[in-house]
This record gives sequence, C-alpha cells and structure tokens, in this order.
Amino acid sequence: ALVQNLCARADLDYRGDLDKVNGNFIKGGAYSFRIGFCVDSLLAIDPKKFAGCDLMIDEIVQVVRHLLTSSTCDQDGKRPALLARFAELIRVARRIIVADADLNNPTLNYIWELRENPDPIYLIYNNYQPKPYHVTFIQAKDKSAVINELIQNARNIEQGKALYVTTDSKATSKTTARLLQKEIPGIRILLVNSETSGN
Repeated sequence: ALVQNLCARADLDYRGDLDKVNGNFIKGGAYSFRIGFCVDSLLAIDPKKFAGCDLMIDEIVQVVRHLLTSSTCDQDGKRPALLARFAELIRVARRIIVADADLNNPTLNYIWELRENPDPIYLIYNNYQPKPYHVTFIQAKDKSAVINELIQNARNIEQGKALYVTTDSKATSKTTARLLQKEIPGIRILLVNSETSGN
C-alpha cells in the first residue's frame, strides 16, 4: 500500500498493476516507462529498457539496508542478483534522485561509486517546517479521563473545525464513537477502522 501511495503521488504506474509482454510493461494499450516498485521486485526490471532514465529512490538509506540485510532479499539466495540488478540500474540511469531525511555519507558514497562515470553530487536540503498545531497529551491510569476530555472538546468545538482522535484498538474506536453519540446526540462521526475501511 505504501509503494502504491507513493506511485500515485509521483504519477507513476505501480509495477504490480501492470501487464508485462516481451519484457515491456504495459498499461492499457500503451507501454509504461514510469514505474514504481520496491527493491524486492528488481529482478522484474530490465535495466536495458530503462537506460537513460531518471531513477528516483525514496528512503535510500532504508532501501540499501533492506537490500543488504533483509531476509526477503535473501530468499532462494537472490541477494547477489538483486544487488547486481540494483548496481546496473544505477549505472544506466541518466540521473539519480534520492530522498531521505536520514541520508548519510556511506549511502551516498555507495551510490556514487556504483556509477561508471559519476557526475558531481548536488545536495538539496529541505528545511520546510509545517505550521504547528495544538495537540493535547493526556496521561491517565485508565481511559475515563481521556474520554471525558474528548467529550468536552467535542461539545465545545468551533463551527467548521474537526476533532481527530487516534487509537490503536478497533474496540476502543467503536466504544469511543458510541460514547460520543450517546453524550452528544446528532454528532457527526467518521469512524475508520478495519471494519469500515474496506481492504
């Protein structure tokens, strides 16, 4: 789901949604060369078909770590083949764009050394800070203090504003919604949990 979401945001076709004929990825009646995938799928990608591409790698530190250490990349002894395919894609790409809040020199140097004729590296630092918003943390021995605070906030919410509540339990989400509806008849609630969100 994460890769599919990133593909949608970057206007890429997710590899799992594409058909493949003679080594080419097809979407509808046309070839697709804007493909998003995870590194476990590298062997499905023919680097020759993507020579001269712009290769974008999000969370590069985690991608390299996953390639080097994950058990899924080592299934059936395929790690060497995945690493070779990764290196080949790095070499044939026209330009490589990596993104990572935790980018470090060893990872950057690894990518740079995989290139046959490395170009200079340009670092773009994103110092954007989103506008902060108010958050209330409540520490209590049980949920009653949290529920009481939530009911008070829901009663006093400004017109046009929404109250966002997270929980790590489907049962708690249902109970909270039920208590709010009981205490504030007519309140509009959007409950999102595994029963209401589909697949």
